[in-house]
Amino acid sequence: MNLDYIGSIVVGKRADLVLTIPPEEMRETKVVWTMVAGKTVWK
Repeated sequence: MNLDYIGSIVVGKRADLVLTIPPEEMRETKVVWTMVAGKTVWK
C-alpha cells in the first residue's frame, strides 16, 4: 500500500465514500454509481 495516496482528504489522495442509513432501510438501497480511483466505472 502506497501511503502517499491515502491518509487525508485532499486533492490527489484517495478516500472511501460512506453512506450512512438506518439498518432497516438497507434492503431498499439502490446502487446508482460506482467509482474506482476517482473514476466512475458503472452508472
